[in-house]
Amino acid sequence: MLKRLLASVIATISINAQSTEESTVPVTFNPGDVLTADTLNQVFSRINNVTSGLKQEDLVGNWECSEIRSECLSDSGWSQHSSGLYCSRTQTYTFNDVGDGTLTFSTSKGFPLRSGTSNQEGQIPVSNEAAVLAAGTNILFFNHQYSSTQDVDGKLRVVKTNATSINVGEIAQANSGLCVKQNQAPSAPTNLISTLNNAIATLSWTDNSDDESGFIVQTKTDVDDDWADLVTTAADVTEYVTQSLEGNNWFRVVSMNGSGSSIASNVILLQIEGPN
Repeated sequence: MLKRLLASVIATISINAQSTEESTVPVTFNPGDVLTADTLNQVFSRINNVTSGLKQEDLVGNWECSEIRSECLSDSGWSQHSSGLYCSRTQTYTFNDVGDGTLTFSTSKGFPLRSGTSNQEGQIPVSNEAAVLAAGTNILFFNHQYSSTQDVDGKLRVVKTNATSINVGEIAQANSGLCVKQNQAPSAPTNLISTLNNAIATLSWTDNSDDESGFIVQTKTDVDDDWADLVTTAADVTEYVTQSLEGNNWFRVVSMNGSGSSIASNVILLQIEGPN
């Protein structure tokens, strides 16, 4: 009864295993699904990550940023919207952890949100400049040297919108951008089910991602055991046939790629009775 109740509650929560504009697959469970404590811990860890404030380590990685400003020249990738009301461009921000409490910051096209020949920094990419997120704030400070004799101190307001996207904006300016983190773990598989034939199970699941390198089928034979990897499939595989089973067997599936693993699918329990 408790497992059914928990499944009903979790089914009302939409948690994104991967959060991008192109792929947003909610992690959901159906009433009657078996949920283990570690699955619940994974889900609530995602909730805490989404709702917690931005930390400096959250910035580490590559971000695809869509920048918006009111005016621009046709430089460094800026283009004017057909309405004539604003300009936009897309560029990559890269943050690396130096290990001494600071980051390095790079951009692919120019100083964030800047444009114009009078603002030359808007046309010269930022290249591995020192950066730091001020403690207890959402203000990122960095330096940008755009010529051998000129540099500018940069300040950006950075606001976490969910686990994998941030809004950036200039202090006291309307110019802003939306950045989505790249190279994310794939979306979680869902709808794990099984069919049983003479103690051999065929497991099948729904593939919700297009960037996984494979799926890991995990199993255990006691509820208190740790999960063990049973097999790793190739990408796009959505079925696995077990060897002959006996006793209690729990199964779940996670998707993976070079950036990490998803949270797990729903759990299924197969109880195989011995011969009479």
